[in-house]
Amino acid sequence: MFDLRYYQHAALQAARAEHDRHQATIIVAATGTGKTEIYLAMAVAEPGRVLILAHRDYLLNSPIKRLAAHGFDDVAVEKAESRSEVYFDKAKIVFASVQSLSRPKRLATFDPRSFSLVIIDEAHRAVAATYRRVIEHFRKNPRVRFLLLTATPNRKDNIGLRNLCDGDISVAYTYSPKQAAEEGWIVPLRFYRREVEDLDFSHVNLKGTDLDPEQVEALLMNEKPLHRVCASLAEDRGPTVIFCPGVKVAHAYSLMMNTRYRPDRAVVLWQESTDEERERAGKQLANGDIDYLFNCDIVTEGYDVPELIRVVWAAPTASLVKFTQGTGRVFRPHGSLRSALDGDQDNAEQRRLLIAQSPKPIGHVVTYYPQNCRHQLCEPNDILGGADLPQEIRQAAKQIQEATAAQVNGSDPAEDVDSAHAFVGLKALIDQRRKHLKAIADVNDVEYDAFGGSRNRHTGTNVSDVKKAAKAVSEDWPPGKDPSPAMLAWLRHHGIPNASKLGLTAWRAFLLRKLIEMGIKPETALSYGKNQALAVEKKLKEKNDAG
Repeated sequence: MFDLRYYQHAALQAARAEHDRHQATIIVAATGTGKTEIYLAMAVAEPGRVLILAHRDYLLNSPIKRLAAHGFDDVAVEKAESRSEVYFDKAKIVFASVQSLSRPKRLATFDPRSFSLVIIDEAHRAVAATYRRVIEHFRKNPRVRFLLLTATPNRKDNIGLRNLCDGDISVAYTYSPKQAAEEGWIVPLRFYRREVEDLDFSHVNLKGTDLDPEQVEALLMNEKPLHRVCASLAEDRGPTVIFCPGVKVAHAYSLMMNTRYRPDRAVVLWQESTDEERERAGKQLANGDIDYLFNCDIVTEGYDVPELIRVVWAAPTASLVKFTQGTGRVFRPHGSLRSALDGDQDNAEQRRLLIAQSPKPIGHVVTYYPQNCRHQLCEPNDILGGADLPQEIRQAAKQIQEATAAQVNGSDPAEDVDSAHAFVGLKALIDQRRKHLKAIADVNDVEYDAFGGSRNRHTGTNVSDVKKAAKAVSEDWPPGKDPSPAMLAWLRHHGIPNASKLGLTAWRAFLLRKLIEMGIKPETALSYGKNQALAVEKKLKEKNDAG
């Protein structure tokens, strides 16, 4: 019935295998990779009856429509006044609102033995009391199995899904955003950091897993931050979703955009917005009728606008669930590619090329940063494979991202992680040979005097010749692993067109990038030997730190 992709087939097979050993299993898949198709395929193929749980009406209505489009209508709904168990002939698949079903009297009308599979969509919410109550009720049937699907299996408060079903739960399959982007199913991301000088978070506390929304909301409502954020947003064009910490902020910022900065280009969605309003806003974004959709926790899940090019955090978040779900809204390729992306794992390059040539080659993630926040905030590596990185690499990548994300072109996480590996490797080499390294104080740089003196100044003897042959310079560098394609691309873009033919190592490519970013001309930085490059980099850093 469903034309599943190769990784969706793999996820289904893995889940069925895990159900032979565990009562519950989890499929973790990035937003935009088709979790709904996976669980619907499993539900239709299940021999017994299936219960599907979700927490919002639109997470129930959309899959019902998909089943109907495939000619499957043996379904019933359990929510509000709609009841599924009152008829003699009971539907094979029951879609239930967890808010309705978790009520004790209503839950008691369900026979746990009448279902063989319970599916929980957006399962990161399953740690809530309402979900746990439903799970425990159906666990009275020892034969029932649970399938949980989410893009966000982890939480910063360490309250995980593994606590469900008395721990008899496994992770059957994981398809990460990094893997999905590499295989050409979602767009690559670029992150941007915008500082708000008049926004001081030094006294903001944590409430649950996130920053206290009332404190954050009060600070964002001040006139200076309001104008700084809106004036900056006014420079952004194209479909944009802005996540706000509170309803007041969403309304105030939308009003400011509509009356002063971009008239009639913004709308607001909040908890009381109807499904019709949500759908209309999505169509307005996709059609270009508006540019900005301000919301408060209402479009973090199940809100699919493939034309969306930008996600904006009006303030950073400490909630990994919220950050992952919200950022995931921009993962989907442009709607014009809806039927164009196809093929097996070997067609990844072709899919990436189609995305690169589409109206949405990348997704933009913008965060407005306050001053002096004392809590751990979410960062790109939290959703792009950071958990798999060694702590030293992760920390170095974070520091690099803070700098690159503040630049005009933003942060490319893959490139920054490559740089972090090179940086940590370089640091290890320096530590290993610290006793043998001696900074060369005599540097003659006709383009940039690292010592703060006059140009063309010689401070001693045995000065390295800036124009020494490229071959001799290369021989002065120790051997090492090759630079990544992303690093070579950066060097080509910044003035070294033949970077791939120079025999550079990853360490040298990384140091070249640092020197160029510090103001050294590319051809000059390329002429440095190892010790000279280290000495110049050290002096420039000291000068920048002092200035």
